[in-house]
Amino acid sequence: MMTGDNKKTAHAVARMVGVDEFHAEVLPEDKASFIQEEHRLGRKVIMVGDGINDSPALSEADAGIAISQERLSPRRLRTLLSKRATFTNWLS
Repeated sequence: MMTGDNKKTAHAVARMVGVDEFHAEVLPEDKASFIQEEHRLGRKVIMVGDGINDSPALSEADAGIAISQERLSPRRLRTLLSKRATFTNWLS
């Protein structure tokens, strides 16, 4: 998980949704660079963002999911992540 939020918030959300690895206080352009590096390594990337500051990363991703609300609640994020198998099959 990669977020612009502070480390404390990122850790809490990651723990709540069951994500083992997270990166906090990431700038939007750094998210796009991270996705480019993942592509260079042959990996597929799904990006969920607010559609404003995250638009460079959303456009770099194999699948970009723009949310219309400023914040995606941890509960809604957990629901989205529970669809992981569906996304994995789609990206295969």
